[in-house]
Amino acid sequence: MIERVEAYLLRKLIGIKKDYHPIDKIAELLETYPTRFSLDWLANQACLSPRQFERKFAERMGIGPKLYTRINRFFQVFQYKEMQPELDWLTVAVHFGYTDYSHLAKDFKQFANVTPNLLLREHAQRPEIIVNL
Repeated sequence: MIERVEAYLLRKLIGIKKDYHPIDKIAELLETYPTRFSLDWLANQACLSPRQFERKFAERMGIGPKLYTRINRFFQVFQYKEMQPELDWLTVAVHFGYTDYSHLAKDFKQFANVTPNLLLREHAQRPEIIVNL
């Protein structure tokens, strides 16, 4: 009897379509391309005014879209540099839309409490240490 109920519930569960919230779609977009879109464009995609978008995004995600974008860009920069250690930090910074190295270093200090080079060295020794959010 229990098996029948479980089978029935599983069939029902599989049939449920996940209904994405517009903010979820925007968050996925920002995870993939954190530096490509303006706030106005993102708000337009969510069919909201820029102010409503910021408020709804923060309600849904727990942080605002600008901080969310910075955090995702930080992780992408870190992964990119790890995969391409021969590149200098300025090249990496420009590739990810930073105006210069100091802006990249500011994000590293805010999110990891260390400079980019120190984080790479620490991560090589202890891979579980990445971020201090």
